[in-house]
Amino acid sequence: MKRIIAVIPVFLMGLTCSATLNVTMFPSPVVVTGQAGVTKYYSIDVDNNGIDDLRFKIFSFGGYEISFESLNEQYLEAEYINSAHAIAYTCGALFGAGSGWASEVYLALEDDDYQFDGKGPRYLAVRKQIGDPPFETYIYGWAKIECAADGSQFILYGYAYQDVTSYNPNVIAGQGECVLNTFTPDWVFSEKIISLMENRLVIDYSEPLQFRVFDASGKLLLSDNLSPGRKEYYLSKAKAGIVLIEIEDGLRTKVFKYLKPF
Repeated sequence: MKRIIAVIPVFLMGLTCSATLNVTMFPSPVVVTGQAGVTKYYSIDVDNNGIDDLRFKIFSFGGYEISFESLNEQYLEAEYINSAHAIAYTCGALFGAGSGWASEVYLALEDDDYQFDGKGPRYLAVRKQIGDPPFETYIYGWAKIECAADGSQFILYGYAYQDVTSYNPNVIAGQGECVLNTFTPDWVFSEKIISLMENRLVIDYSEPLQFRVFDASGKLLLSDNLSPGRKEYYLSKAKAGIVLIEIEDGLRTKVFKYLKPF
């Protein structure tokens, strides 16, 4: 199947183009439907080196079950919440909320309520170990997948991974797909300068600019059309949690995620 691959340069900790987010979205989502007495798979060679890295499968003996597993000693793991039940993250969520990471986790089950059961498209946090303990680091990424409530079918939409290593997650759910990037203080994007100190948003720009701020539910909190110059806003209307900041300069639109502390 032909894939759509987007290579998106990102900014980390104030450094320009220090990493690349590799995003692969399928032109048509991959649909795998279970069959009684048969195990069905869909395998992925994430880095296109001729070796399958992971696979999703439907196990259908005595009840449908959907799971993720690492292949060919590629040292891939997915994040789970308890009893190896994978966490179903929503767009923009921070990874690292689970109990740990495992090379095999379970997404949906016919006779139980796992996190991906009938929840619609969700993001699975995935990482690949680089180096041996105690000096290991990880490449982090996500897979976008939807599972039927009874575990009889899954739909795979695509996946992404960061090409730089870190010990803690440096990717958020849907980054590069539903959210174009993470927000970091003192962000510099072309000639646009956006900074955020606690709950105060500062924009300094040399050309006209539009921006909008939404809460995690998509409710518009504020919007403005800016003339060249500097302007400050206080995000007092936003509750603590995820805030999405959309910036548009007439050519491109960027969406940044901000975790509002209070």
